[in-house]
Amino acid sequence: MVNSRKNINWIDYTKTFAIFMVVTTHLYMSFAKSGWVSKDALFYNIPIQMSLVFTVQLFFVCSGFLYQYFRKDTSVKGHFKNIVNKAIALGVPYFVFSGISLAIKNVFSASVNSKPSSILHTLFIKPMAPYWYLYVLFLLFVIIPCVNDKKKIYIIFVLSVAAKFIYVFFPIKLPYILMQIVSQSIWFTFGMLLTTIEFKYNYLEKFLCLILGGVGIILSIFFFRVGNGTRIIRFSLSILLVLSLLYCFMWISRGSSGRLTSGLRKYILPIFLMHTIFAAGMRILLTKAGISLFSVHIVLGTVASFVFPVLVYIFIQNKWYLLVFIEPLKAWKMKKSSK
Repeated sequence: MVNSRKNINWIDYTKTFAIFMVVTTHLYMSFAKSGWVSKDALFYNIPIQMSLVFTVQLFFVCSGFLYQYFRKDTSVKGHFKNIVNKAIALGVPYFVFSGISLAIKNVFSASVNSKPSSILHTLFIKPMAPYWYLYVLFLLFVIIPCVNDKKKIYIIFVLSVAAKFIYVFFPIKLPYILMQIVSQSIWFTFGMLLTTIEFKYNYLEKFLCLILGGVGIILSIFFFRVGNGTRIIRFSLSILLVLSLLYCFMWISRGSSGRLTSGLRKYILPIFLMHTIFAAGMRILLTKAGISLFSVHIVLGTVASFVFPVLVYIFIQNKWYLLVFIEPLKAWKMKKSSK
């Protein structure tokens, strides 16, 4: 169901779920790096490794769907215009928040979990989490054109599948960014492909969805008891879990007004950009204060990850000169309309 030009219920459901998983996964991983949780424990390995095979993939599917669904100009000129817009929309928050994270890691290197790399290496060679998503997404917008018929979409998808299968089934070692492009392009183009598919939501489809999800969960529990698994295993589990989750969100969002998720939608980007910064800041403050109680770090770390970014966005959303660091194109339109 489409409520407005940019409000699709299942997209809102999927992104809301995915951002919750991103934040809780990063928070949980930070506890492991701090020594509070054992990386060898089943209650760490299974949920963390399971979430890593579907969470960011869901974001790429949603991005690919929106890219194809709302693009009207599929000309070469339109493609380059889109690249410029994406360079601004994704580049500004990427450099701003990567820079802030690097500054925190350098100034408080004794209190953070991971040590900083050089600026150029972090920004262009191996971006830090979670900002690598913005970098890779921009490169996918550059490489993959928006097309105007189903046949071309299928061709693009098949090419991305071929690249992924070569990477998965052969021991190829690629540079980090190229590896991410190959790994994530299949999900981005699958999102594009979804614009051509109409589901019937009959009992057979729902049954298959539940079977895929159930098998994915069972196999994840089996394989992720001891670590990451092979590329083939991780990709296979990604297929099972991503497909089942996407269908579930499409299914449960049918007939829904989408008021709750559409209301939360505007906070997804701020939470994504700021959750690690506020979580790290809270950890530094608690460490400096000599507070090492695990329960305190859990509660305040969660509040810092979810609540603080929302409060910041509420404060800046009507101030274009501050909003420009998060949503530069929206801020520019706001500035122009205010004249």
